[in-house]
This record gives sequence, C-alpha cells and structure tokens, in this order.
Amino acid sequence: MTPEIHKEKYIYYRCTGFKGKCGNTYVCEEKLGDLLGDVLKGIQIDEAMVGYILEALKSSQQEKKLYHADSIERLEKRIKQIQGLLDKAYTDKLEGKISEEYWLRRSQDWKAELLSCRHQICCHDHANINYYKTGLQILEIANKAYFLYLRQNHQERRKLLDQVLLNCSYDNGSLSFSYRKPFDILAKGLKNNKWRGRRDLNSRPPA
Repeated sequence: MTPEIHKEKYIYYRCTGFKGKCGNTYVCEEKLGDLLGDVLKGIQIDEAMVGYILEALKSSQQEKKLYHADSIERLEKRIKQIQGLLDKAYTDKLEGKISEEYWLRRSQDWKAELLSCRHQICCHDHANINYYKTGLQILEIANKAYFLYLRQNHQERRKLLDQVLLNCSYDNGSLSFSYRKPFDILAKGLKNNKWRGRRDLNSRPPA
C-alpha cells in the first residue's frame, strides 16, 4: 500500500497492486495504525504472566543445560576414542601391520567424524547460551510491544511489526495477518485462555 497526502495534511493509504484495482477503498493512516496496534495486543502479556512464563523458562533452561552437558560429554569421549584409533592405526602403518591404502581410507573416515563431533560440540555450546537469552527477548517483546508501538515513529513501528508478523494484508476494511514463531503459539494460548496471569490491555505501560 502507498501513502498519499489529501488536503495537504491527511495521510491515506491505497492499494498499488493490480494497477490500483484491487477493490480496496482508501484507508486513513490513523485507522490503519489502530488495526496494526490491535495485532500487537494479541501477544501482550502482563507482569504476572511474564513471571509465570519466566519460571517455566528457567526450569526448561536447567533441563536444556543437562541435555547439552550430557551430549558434549558423550562427544568428547568419542573424540578421545577416535584420536586413540588414529594413533594406533598410524603406528600399525609404520610397523607394516596395515597397508597404506587401509590407513588412508580409515584415517579419512575418522578425521571426518572428528570434525563432525567438534562441530556438534560448538552447536551445543551456542544453543545452551542463546536459549535463555532468546526466551527473555521474546517475553520482553510480548510484554511491551503494544506500548512501544504507541510511542514509536513509523520506521520503528515497521521494524517492530516485522519482528512479530510473518505477513499482513489489508482488504476492504479488514486486516489479515499471521504471527511469526513463537508469537503464533503465544497468541493462540492467550486467545484460548490457556496462559496463567491476568490480561489487562488497558493497564499502564511496563517500565
């Protein structure tokens, strides 16, 4: 949609698809802004709910830590085993117990597995660090998105909406949209009253 200035001060948006013949009438900037703000209300959670989800996140983080620690320990053991196999096979090659061809084939396989194990360890380390941080960022957006939206300029609003929405379209007075993950799960839970806490969309903005 493209903005146009009417009467030198009012901003209206119109559809530019299909040579402007999509069937949509003009929509004023204020109305479109309100509709988009309502979309953010769909993921808004209050402080009580933030606390509840944060506790669940902490508990889940502990489980994640144990999982990643166990996985890393298993991979490090396998790395030691492979290094032992490489050392022994190399000695056997020098002593003529195995052929050069066998050494090359087996050592290539083991070295490839070593690289794979080390890569997996890096992935576990990265996931362990980012899991809790990502969860906190999502909670912060869900808690403050609507109030931030009310205070922001158009460019900041667009960035915020891009974080939350996967796609959005306007048709004959109605806004159609879908949330990005995991905001879609959060919105569904709020809509079905499956989350604990008190939703109060008219509450004061969080500090």
